Amino acid sequence: MENGMISIIVPVYNVVGVLERSIESIERQTYSNTEVLLVDDGSTDGSGKLCDELASRYDNIRVFHQKNGGAAAARNLALQHTRGQYLMYVDSDDCIKENLCETLLHGLQDPEVDIACCGCRKFAEEGFDCKREDALEPEMLSRSDALRRLAVNYLWSCIWAKLYRCEIWDGIRFPEGKMNEDEAVMHYVYYRARKITYYDQALYGYYINNGGVMSAQFTPKGMDRFDAFFDRLKFYEEKGEQELYRLTIVEILDQIRIYGNRMDVSRYPKEREALRQQAKELIRKHKKECHISLRRYPHLYRFVYPVSMPLCLGVRLCRKVRRAKESAE
Repeated sequence: MENGMISIIVPVYNVVGVLERSIESIERQTYSNTEVLLVDDGSTDGSGKLCDELASRYDNIRVFHQKNGGAAAARNLALQHTRGQYLMYVDSDDCIKENLCETLLHGLQDPEVDIACCGCRKFAEEGFDCKREDALEPEMLSRSDALRRLAVNYLWSCIWAKLYRCEIWDGIRFPEGKMNEDEAVMHYVYYRARKITYYDQALYGYYINNGGVMSAQFTPKGMDRFDAFFDRLKFYEEKGEQELYRLTIVEILDQIRIYGNRMDVSRYPKEREALRQQAKELIRKHKKECHISLRRYPHLYRFVYPVSMPLCLGVRLCRKVRRAKESAE
């Protein structure tokens, strides 16, 4: 196995209670040629001081302090200072199996493989078992395979649970000041990859924090993800990737339905109506090419056309009854 250095980027913001647990899981890796870049994003709970303490404890940790600018800004800062041949992202409240780096690096032994991925398991206060787990044989994927999975599986839109060759990220940076920054860049990253390996086992532990960003109730800021989706749509159109374009249309419509139904109508009536109108326009333009119909997407139609939905269902019922009568005759 190659012995190149892995640069592990960890953005840190107000996680003093869980940061040490996360870093210890990184420091217990069976593959030791790593550097850890901790970026204190203006923490106010003592996390910045803890970062410095961890750096004094482990000689492979470097710490950067900046004014609060969000996870995107923290990661962008770290990307300027990486020294490794390989790159990994770990969130500051997550944990990893002790052989994660070793396993994913093995997945990059084929010189044409640029990204190695694994599964994840959510955990809360019960913790995450970081003990070594023997690696299974990985699945070999093409760039197109990965991009198709990006459209249908949330895990593939996350930057973590993956090991990259550093050059894949040349010129790619996260959009600062926005949420869901992962989704804004992953289509660019996958599109540059020649091949991708995937280990179907949970080597990455994703912490579910009831007070965290990912578990927060809907706010208009969450609409940033649609900027990422439409940027992805434009990218596929420019590249002539018609299948991926159609898959992304369907993904956008499904996310509109999910977000629209999560909104508190009394607080965000304008935002909800804007989503509904956006969905109507997408259906109007792409109904035929994407095979969008009431039969295939009833939950979408229920959100987009709430007034006419009972009528549509009534018409469908009448047609079924008529066909049944005609068959009986």
